[in-house]
Amino acid sequence: MRQTTSVLEVAARIQQPLSAAKRTFLERASRQEVINALSSISIPETAEWLDSNNPYSQMAQDRIEADGKTVPAATQGEFAKYLAASSFVHCGDSWGYLGRAIDALIRGDLHGAVHLTYYAELRGAISLLASEGIYIGNSVNFVLTAGGAVDLVTKDPTHSAAWMYLSAWNDQVRSKSLISKVLRPGGTTLSVWAQNMPSGGVNSVVSELLTRMAFDLQSFANDRSRRNTASYTPTRLVIEDLSVEVTASAVSRFWQVLEPSSRGTFPIMDQLLLKDVLKASYAPTHQEVDDSGDFTGEIDWTEWEHWLRHVAPASIPGTALFQELLSMPAQPVLSALFDAGNNSVQPAEFIEAMLSRTSVLLRLATGSCVHLLEDSGLSEANIAPWVQSLSVVRGLWEADDLPEDMLDLWSDIEDARVTLDSTTYASPHALLNAVGSQLLTLGQAERVVAWSFA
Repeated sequence: MRQTTSVLEVAARIQQPLSAAKRTFLERASRQEVINALSSISIPETAEWLDSNNPYSQMAQDRIEADGKTVPAATQGEFAKYLAASSFVHCGDSWGYLGRAIDALIRGDLHGAVHLTYYAELRGAISLLASEGIYIGNSVNFVLTAGGAVDLVTKDPTHSAAWMYLSAWNDQVRSKSLISKVLRPGGTTLSVWAQNMPSGGVNSVVSELLTRMAFDLQSFANDRSRRNTASYTPTRLVIEDLSVEVTASAVSRFWQVLEPSSRGTFPIMDQLLLKDVLKASYAPTHQEVDDSGDFTGEIDWTEWEHWLRHVAPASIPGTALFQELLSMPAQPVLSALFDAGNNSVQPAEFIEAMLSRTSVLLRLATGSCVHLLEDSGLSEANIAPWVQSLSVVRGLWEADDLPEDMLDLWSDIEDARVTLDSTTYASPHALLNAVGSQLLTLGQAERVVAWSFA
């Protein structure tokens, strides 16, 4: 019988830092080689990313394990194509898992939601790392280096390697560079926002953001342990359910932050992340003092508007975003989502935060893939067969009824959110009856893939 372990035991086991030698290998990973490989991929109408003669087009994991310590030189170029393609496909799969988690949550299956959300997290991490030239496999982990060489880093198991490598990647300058381009609050990159912040430039700003997102592994390590419990123990020996009102509001809030404004954008989520960055930058120099000149532990917000006007890019003051930022202070978002001290094993106490932090991770993975596409010289048209095939098979539309505008897919979500928000439900049965066919829509997180990449 499989033994379950505590949250802290799992966290301690997989939070071991990579050795200096392994970190040096990781630093050699080349995003540019992923871009080069992607530029040579042409997706046919069959929607398959790789040619049939690519040795990684079928049973890739078996082939990679057979490669042994390193990928043979003769197939390194084909492996690079596989890695580039996998960043997109893993990203699509991760959104699919997350949608199924939402469906499970609405149906009252908390443990199923935990199980599926964790696998969405895992795939999101693997996608993000693949876009950076880092391959996470089944106890075989490679880096794609400049010049197209492939080097073995470790043989750590997948569930350990993903979070260890993500943490190590977070410590590199490259992570700050990528995230400062990916996040675009108010349509302006975080790198531009950081220019006037008194915190040491964009690297310092993004480092603070990543620290607040607990990319030190603790939250994700906790989630792995929670997945073990959800997957391998009877679910209703002890009864713990979310109220129907909490379920409806949690699902509505989940979708609210995913609203797009154009292809590949997440304006509401980026705005929430920006709020935390701004507060973290403002707070150290605006501590409140009492009549004796001693710090009270509170923040003095009287200079907030003046400070914000100084640090905001020129295009921001006067906009709706600026007015929203002026409404601060508000409770920090990220400290609630990424709470390394929350070791609860009761799904009702952590599922909404788990869903939300997974959304943040997937937002970064999706944004990274969007930039891969742009930097490779390709466009959404080049990957349209894959997006359309995925969308048809997941029931987003009929094969002969392609939406004129992918953002129209959001209007269905808005309608479903109105249903969720407009009524007080007496029971889970009443909620399911109310959402009706919209239940399918609320579980179709592949919609994010469609409006991000098409």
